[in-house]
Amino acid sequence: MQAMWVRMAAGMLLSVGLAAPSQAQQVRADTLIKWRQSAYQVMTWSTSRIRANVEGQFNRDEVIRAAQLLNSLANAGMGTLYPTGTESGSGWHETTVRPELFRNQALVAERAGALARETGAMLNLAASGDVPAIKAQYGRLVQACKNCHEDLKFRE
Repeated sequence: MQAMWVRMAAGMLLSVGLAAPSQAQQVRADTLIKWRQSAYQVMTWSTSRIRANVEGQFNRDEVIRAAQLLNSLANAGMGTLYPTGTESGSGWHETTVRPELFRNQALVAERAGALARETGAMLNLAASGDVPAIKAQYGRLVQACKNCHEDLKFRE
């Protein structure tokens, strides 16, 4: 049952990511902010699942599912959810994005690329069941998240 919900959530978020480039001009700013906030909540859920597995009872299949979802979201074109006009406003809550995100596309591309690389590496390692290696990769993945937060997000 949980796997069905994960696949359904991933499918919806990926379809949003794939549809967003053509629809971004037609979608209200608050909707775009909600979509990106939702995607990041799913990423948080997925990273917490990996953490729970490397710190507790390890379940290889659970880590694989979480890594698949993270990698899908990291490569889904999330940048399309940040068009001009979404620098401020509310989705599920007030956006915490810094104006730098809209002014420094090179930095955004660098941070997004790092996240995609680290989620890809996590996905590749997940199937191995090598807990120490997965735990080390988890640290690199979380650091990629933190780097983006430090540069492009206001502290909450």
